[in-house]
Amino acid sequence: MKKILTVLLALLTMAVLATTVAAEEPATLKVSFGEAVYNEDGTVSMDLIVDENPGFAILSVFLDYDTNVITEWKAVNANSKLTQTAGYGLIYSMDGNFTETGKIATITFTLVENAPHGNLVVTLLDGVNFEGTPNRDCVNYDEETINVEVEDGTIAIAHDLVHVEAVEATCEKEGNVEYWYCKDEACGLVWEDEALTIVSNHKNVKRGVKEHTVVAMDAVAPGCHNTGNVAYWFCSVCNAVWTDEECTQVSNHLSVVLPELGGDVIHVEAKAATKEEEGVKEHWYCEECEKVWEDEARTQLSNHKNVIIPKLPEFALADVNGDGEVNGLDYMLVKRHVLGTHEMTEEQSARADLDGNGVIEGLDYMFVKRAVLGTWPVVEDEPDAGEGENTENTEGENTDASDAE
Repeated sequence: MKKILTVLLALLTMAVLATTVAAEEPATLKVSFGEAVYNEDGTVSMDLIVDENPGFAILSVFLDYDTNVITEWKAVNANSKLTQTAGYGLIYSMDGNFTETGKIATITFTLVENAPHGNLVVTLLDGVNFEGTPNRDCVNYDEETINVEVEDGTIAIAHDLVHVEAVEATCEKEGNVEYWYCKDEACGLVWEDEALTIVSNHKNVKRGVKEHTVVAMDAVAPGCHNTGNVAYWFCSVCNAVWTDEECTQVSNHLSVVLPELGGDVIHVEAKAATKEEEGVKEHWYCEECEKVWEDEARTQLSNHKNVIIPKLPEFALADVNGDGEVNGLDYMLVKRHVLGTHEMTEEQSARADLDGNGVIEGLDYMFVKRAVLGTWPVVEDEPDAGEGENTENTEGENTDASDAE
């Protein structure tokens, strides 16, 4: 029985002790900074905020920060119960328990000129006395200790950002990735993302010059009337030129050209064809290289065969379709050929080439028309061919050609 009473007494003692410890566990007060507010005079303000307040009579906190950036600070409290210590502390001394929550002071910080960019942390520490040295941090009016949980504040000093678009590197110049940098020389930071989380530098964002896209050109011997060139290589992107395959001997497109050798160009006058001999178109040719051109500027390249006009045929001129008669059908064939709505055969063209110049044109059309009307060939005392004639307006003529259509 005695042992049972001893055990019960021990258990009762432990319960009392546990209750006493639980009763003595101090309450907790939360102290934090609000968001930073940037003032027009260049200072920055943050509210000092209390939350979950069990009621306190004295509260002391300590501010820790980079003194190279913050030169001074000042706390303002509406109820004048706040004392700023000689050091970096704040002490609240109340006449009774203060139980409100929310802002209890506004602290304004003065920063150095051209403060370094980034997040400046202001740390809250609990417990200083009036001399600025650590002391009991928070008690209520009954002098019971209250735990203080603190949360630091952050002053974001903004960068003066410049955004650089991505540029593709070429064989002429280097490129870069898209990036952002602070143009403040004292800062000089570089990032590869708009959120400023991927820190880089001006060297890493560059992209080097690409290799050339090289095209090889074989050597071409010059002619009498055409230039040649030495063998060379060039870049199809930047147009750089080299005279060696390793692309070490720099040149240019003019320097690789070999000039024309030159040659005598002979001018041949036009000559009409007859039944007895061929004619020839006006042309120019070189005796050395035998090139032929149909214009003096030597832009219309031809050959000796193409400038020859065949002999006139042994059949009747103007009988274009070769049916033994000159009538509206012949007239209509030439008309449509001249207008471009029908192409005559080589034999039909020879029969229609009444002026013998090898080309079917308006004058031949007019001669065939007159042959149909019985006024061709022209006698010596007759006016020049085509005088007074309208070779373009052929619509409405009352000839056999109308019936032929």
